[in-house]
Amino acid sequence: MTEGNVPGSFRDPNGFLFVQEGSIYRQVNGLYQDHYDHLLKSGLYQDLVDAGLLIAHTEASLNLARSGDAYRIIQPEEVGN
Repeated sequence: MTEGNVPGSFRDPNGFLFVQEGSIYRQVNGLYQDHYDHLLKSGLYQDLVDAGLLIAHTEASLNLARSGDAYRIIQPEEVGN
């Protein structure tokens, strides 16, 4: 996996994917803060993960942020080959 931003993910104004030290992350920008918080607090995130419709993630350190407008950095669980 090549280090840096993932080509194509720049089209999403709410964040983007990037690779650092062989791991993939997603930066969630502040523009999406209310939606992201609502997704988690409403229980929809967990329902979708439990149903196999969304890949689970963990929150990573904001120190990984690629720009100043980062709200959260998340790391999706690895999907089998």
